Amino acid sequence: MEHAIATKKPEEMTEEELEAKRQFDEWYRQDQEERECQRKKSEEEAKAYREKYWKMVSQNEKQASERSLEWFAGQVSMSCKAEPPVRLDMTAEVAEQYLRVAYVGEVQRRGCVMKDDGYTRAVLRSVGRWLVTLPKPGLMLRGYIGVGKTTMMLAVKRMLYLLTNEVMTVADAREIAALGKNSPAEFNGLKRCKLLGIDDLGTEAVIVKSYGNEFSPLAELIAARYSSRLFTVITTNLSVLVDSQGMEVDELQKTYGDRIFDRLREMCNTICYDGEQKSYRV
Repeated sequence: MEHAIATKKPEEMTEEELEAKRQFDEWYRQDQEERECQRKKSEEEAKAYREKYWKMVSQNEKQASERSLEWFAGQVSMSCKAEPPVRLDMTAEVAEQYLRVAYVGEVQRRGCVMKDDGYTRAVLRSVGRWLVTLPKPGLMLRGYIGVGKTTMMLAVKRMLYLLTNEVMTVADAREIAALGKNSPAEFNGLKRCKLLGIDDLGTEAVIVKSYGNEFSPLAELIAARYSSRLFTVITTNLSVLVDSQGMEVDELQKTYGDRIFDRLREMCNTICYDGEQKSYRV
């Protein structure tokens, strides 16, 4: 019947056939609307599901990423925490007392008598506090000749050995420059040694030639120990002077340049001996 109606033109149809066609068209229209409505509903449900799924995946990935980042940050923090090579479990006051005894011993070893003045006591107090807190891995003692810088460094060496059994290597800057020129293996060993004392920085030849190449051994050594944050005690006579123009000139900066000077400032607690302090050797 439907096939017969479908093949006829409207003018050939009876009233009964036209009504049947209208009913069929209406049913077809409603069926298509329902199908389209169902299709849109299915697409919306699928879209909502996909959004929910990717939101869940994204959230999981974010949480996993945050956990991973938190773990990584913890690892970096642990690896960046340079533990002090020598940790003295005592107060600064007690450390000062031990250091005083070691300092007196170094003075007596040279057949001299310690001049227990307020200036020496102040330096002992500062170095003792540094040894306990170690806010920086290095200590630099700057001042005029004969005021006790090398004696203080040797007292630190003696104190650490007696209290911790750790040996601090102490070398003159001129000896280190010679090692850089003639004995690269020993020189490289100084870059890595746990505790190092550099005496009389600035008295050496700043530039040396090794195998035809020019380099600055002390600058290289300081840069290496700065990078590794290794325990380093330095003494130097290089100080801050006033030139003819009335401008301050730092001999340390002038000798080694801005780069090494900047690293020394970050690496070291600096104790500047008073310019008025005269040599104890006099």
